[in-house]
Amino acid sequence: MTLKKTPNKEGVTRNYITRSQALKKLQVSLKDFQRLCILKGVYPRDVARGGTLTSKGINRKKLKKDKIYYHVNDVRYLGSGDLLAKFRDISAHLKRHRKLVTRGELYDAKLVERKRPRYSLATVVKERCPALVNAVAELDDAVCTIAAVAALPADKKKGIDPKVVDMCQMHLQHFLKYVSETRCLKKTFISIKGFYFQAEILEETVTWILPHCFAQELPDEVDFNVIATFVEYYIELVKLVNFKLYSMAGLSYPPKVKPEFAHIGNEFIYMETTGGTAVTEGLFNGMRFNLSPEVPLVPTCLVILSAGGTISELDNATHVIIDRPITDVDPTKDYVQPQYVFDCLNCGIMLPVQQYAIGVPLPHHLSPFVDDLAVPDRQLELEKLVKEASQRSLTNGIQLIDVIVVFTCVSDDPDDLKTQRIRFQEDIKKETTMTEEMKQMSKALMPKKTRRLLSKIEFGERRKAEAAEKLRQKKEAIKRKTK
Repeated sequence: MTLKKTPNKEGVTRNYITRSQALKKLQVSLKDFQRLCILKGVYPRDVARGGTLTSKGINRKKLKKDKIYYHVNDVRYLGSGDLLAKFRDISAHLKRHRKLVTRGELYDAKLVERKRPRYSLATVVKERCPALVNAVAELDDAVCTIAAVAALPADKKKGIDPKVVDMCQMHLQHFLKYVSETRCLKKTFISIKGFYFQAEILEETVTWILPHCFAQELPDEVDFNVIATFVEYYIELVKLVNFKLYSMAGLSYPPKVKPEFAHIGNEFIYMETTGGTAVTEGLFNGMRFNLSPEVPLVPTCLVILSAGGTISELDNATHVIIDRPITDVDPTKDYVQPQYVFDCLNCGIMLPVQQYAIGVPLPHHLSPFVDDLAVPDRQLELEKLVKEASQRSLTNGIQLIDVIVVFTCVSDDPDDLKTQRIRFQEDIKKETTMTEEMKQMSKALMPKKTRRLLSKIEFGERRKAEAAEKLRQKKEAIKRKTK
């Protein structure tokens, strides 16, 4: 005969314990428990309210809605490793230091302060991110956080250590240097919050934001000690990822500031790295840009260097980026506003300089991160420019084929050259028709469930197109009324 299970003592319900029970089990303070949860990535479970993290067989009558519950395995994971032991050593060290200060033994207190226990978060990062791809997938929050802290003023009273701010600035510049060297930047956007960037690293999409360089005020209602714990983990994550990415690209790490720019700043523009293979392809190849003092330095230089351009003095520059009225203009240079380089990178082509000239109202700056139903007029204009650029490249390819045929054709008859060109154009048309036929054939060979799902997706796309067409017609009607 089996024994009867005691309610709330055995089974699935006892897999969850309250926070006070977890504190009692780990023998730590609430502050250290919160730090452990942040560093190791443990979060409370929403089991009392029937959240998404619940499991079957839970007796919710025994769980109170005003309590915070943690899984037993998560609490056991918090106690594993040497991080908890280090926290206990640090609390004992602080207790000893406070006693010496209250007794007035300041010299001994300084000696004890120098022997404060240290710990490393490298093992924690490797536990949470076993592979480099997993670490790169977490770079979104990491880079955004350290970029935000790097723009804050240091204040020890509120929990923002000057050393932490310097570390955030240094590792952020190292990451931006890698992006500019490997030219993996894909999208940019200027908004009220800051500059949005998106890069493709190891086939993972990484999106982050650089805030505007304004004077920041620290609000009193924000607990910066919690933010400092997140920053502590993110700094270690970004440092390890930077080291691995630099090693894979064959670049020396860490990059060092050039001696001639040591007195100017520590931005990635003034850093240099050795090794690696030179990337010659880029949108701004052969172009030299000069930035006016009022132009945001780091975001604009990131876009220029990632597209293959270079930063140079005013005398050698081909383009001058300026954001204020100017009277003296050099006719050998193109004067543009900062939005020009961002729009060029998003479109992938060189846009007309006249639309971004000094004193000219700028065209709409469209976000590449959204897909609106109603396509703006500026988007249609950009698509037309991109289509013309691709058509020009196709025409250049046809002309190149003509040159090859001239040198490879046996006979000098111009009729043979004409037939060769016509045959080449017909081959291109056949390829496009064959792709459409392949799509239809693959759709016919799909399973019924997959084909039904594809038809639903196509139906949704048609509905979006119809809604966009209605919005376009409304827009044209409003334009006709205003005229």
